[in-house]
Order: sequence, then C-alpha cells, then structure tokens
Amino acid sequence: PESALEVMRLWDNAVAAHNAKASRFARDVWHTSDLWGRAESQSHLISGTISTLLVLFLVAFLGMLVFTRDAPLAMTVVMSTFSVVCGLAFFMTVVQGWAVGPIE
Repeated sequence: PESALEVMRLWDNAVAAHNAKASRFARDVWHTSDLWGRAESQSHLISGTISTLLVLFLVAFLGMLVFTRDAPLAMTVVMSTFSVVCGLAFFMTVVQGWAVGPIE
C-alpha cells in the first residue's frame, strides 16, 4: 500500500501543479483510482487496529492493577492473555488456513 500511496501523492502534486497553471476554463482537474482507495483504506485500518490494541492493553493492565494492586501480577495476566490470543491467531491462520480480512 505504501508504494500506491506514494504514486497517489505524485499524482496529487502533478494535478495541483496543472491546476495552478491552468486557465479558469481548465482548472479543478482531479484524479481517482480504485487502487488508491484500497491502499488508503488498508493504511487507516492497520493504524486504527494498532491504536485500538495499544488502548486495549493499557486499559487491561490498569484494570488488573486496580483489582490486584500488584503491578507484576497485572503485567503477567495481560501478557498471558496476549500470548493466548497470539496462539489462537496462529492456529486459525496457519494451521487451519483460514483467511483473515478487514472484518476479522
């Protein structure tokens, strides 16, 4: 997706340069591509997922810290839960061969 986004930025610059030089009758040119839409969607999806996971682990740690009043125990519980989730993801995608898309 990054290379597609780089090409889109190059087209943005080229169109902006054209619009800056164009007469009033040839201004407001724009461009579009299905690839750029998919690349932007994927980029936002990945960054949103990472942000969500960071907030999730922080809230889980703070919740365990409040209930146990023991930071090492809270971290152990959060890391154990993370390990189980990683193991399940490995089993579903590698062993079972299930496809993972944006919905999952």
